[in-house]
Amino acid sequence: MAEFDRYADDYEQLLSHSLLGGSSDFFYAHKGRYLTRVLGPDFAGRVLDLGCGGGRFGRELLDRFPRARVDGYDPSSASLEQVPAELRAAGTFSNRLADLGRDYDLITVINVLHHVPVGERAALLADAAGRLAPGGRLLAIEHNPLNPATRLVVSRCAFDEDAVLLGRRELLRLLEEAGLTQERADYVLFFPRRLAWFERAERWLGWLPLGAQFAALFRR
Repeated sequence: MAEFDRYADDYEQLLSHSLLGGSSDFFYAHKGRYLTRVLGPDFAGRVLDLGCGGGRFGRELLDRFPRARVDGYDPSSASLEQVPAELRAAGTFSNRLADLGRDYDLITVINVLHHVPVGERAALLADAAGRLAPGGRLLAIEHNPLNPATRLVVSRCAFDEDAVLLGRRELLRLLEEAGLTQERADYVLFFPRRLAWFERAERWLGWLPLGAQFAALFRR
């Protein structure tokens, strides 16, 4: 995924341009609200954002959980250069897994796996599972290939050119094979920004395979 070096300076602009009816900020905030709902607002612990890019979701995590410590890993050195100074001061952000710990309370893998070669996904998740503290959780969120709007967004996104989407069944299988236990699995992102006031209904729609993305929360 070091090919993201060439998109690092314009990543958020390119992402927002590809999205239908919303800036990237809306989608980061949605994921933050989902995490707050499933973990509770008082979560405090060590977090690893796997595939952190320029730290945008790391900032969302700290906004939601100010008592957490957030570290980040990304193979793109140019992307890591975009991580804000306040995040770097509070955590470790590196393109070397050896720099990171093995006692995380939460690992987030947000829209990362579709960029990972199919044959390397299991090893990545197995390594992530091994970095969790006992009882620690891993949250993976991926695009839902059953949603036509999602497929359109992916087709419009410059850095998704070589993406290979994975479905719900494959994601759950990979996490189970990594030795983790499922806590919950939800389809998410049913409503665009202009209909965001309906978002509260999502907690009853997680079973419906029409959400733009799919979230899986597993525990070690």
